[in-house]
Amino acid sequence: MAAYTLRNEASFLRPEYEHGRGRVRRSVRGLDPKRGAYLRREIEEADRERFTLRWSEADVGQRELLLNAWNTTRGVDAMNYTPLGDIDANALEVWFTGPPTITRTGVRSWAMAAEFEEDR
Repeated sequence: MAAYTLRNEASFLRPEYEHGRGRVRRSVRGLDPKRGAYLRREIEEADRERFTLRWSEADVGQRELLLNAWNTTRGVDAMNYTPLGDIDANALEVWFTGPPTITRTGVRSWAMAAEFEEDR
């Protein structure tokens, strides 16, 4: 398992909305210099689960925990993630697919979203 834990049942970085975005297969892309065309091929047989987490009214602590997760893993290291309603023993290893989006909605509140992909 990864060294960093994004969220578990005891922490207060619990998203208001969590939903799987389906399964994806990783691919590698590149430019063919001879033809000037982009090439794309799948590099793995197994599907990977994607998750989107959303907070409509996050507080300062939740914002700091999400930013800390992004900064600690640098967006490329895997971390443990326990889906809502599951136990920590069933944590998945996930990584950020891009930086989290954070928008200020009030004096001390933010709307946040982050997308993760299962790491195998």
